[in-house]
Amino acid sequence: NAKTRFGIVPTKGGKTRWLDMPKGYEYVAQVSWQKGHTPTFTLVDRLQKKLSVWADGTAEPLATREDAAWIDVDESSPRFTPEGALLWQSDVERLELRTKQGSRSVNPPDVRYQKLIGTSKDGTEVFFLGGKRPTASSVFVAKASSVMPVTDEAKNVTDAILSPDGRHMAVFTTGLDAWRCASCQAPRTS
Repeated sequence: NAKTRFGIVPTKGGKTRWLDMPKGYEYVAQVSWQKGHTPTFTLVDRLQKKLSVWADGTAEPLATREDAAWIDVDESSPRFTPEGALLWQSDVERLELRTKQGSRSVNPPDVRYQKLIGTSKDGTEVFFLGGKRPTASSVFVAKASSVMPVTDEAKNVTDAILSPDGRHMAVFTTGLDAWRCASCQAPRTS
């Protein structure tokens, strides 16, 4: 088995700072370094039943998830909001927002979470792919007290990309054998 270690090297050169990684995790599922935040590491144990999100310099994981059968890794999360809250898939169909004050589910119980698309530039809106039925999906936008669909579930959205400034979105749908891409103004809910 391969042994992995991580080091940070200044862009102008210099000595490598090797990171202390937690024991008990054999697989590195994801590494991310968002602007304004420390590097994060999504680690999975050998049996792939436990997943933890760690940040450089933390003694405890930012988030942990366990499953008796198998952990599926969500490639679109974890991700930080501009204010530093952590968005991550806390359960198979649940997107969670973690702050220093606590955590809350972003999607309501009747909307299955599928993929994190992004946040508005100010972080007040969270865009995600989800659906009320297992065979359909839409883009949803969540604010502090509400969640609403942005696209029609009948269109069966397969993916979406949000621009870095959170103002425009490319939405991909599938028909019988063709892909369509439509650029739309990301909705304002206020």
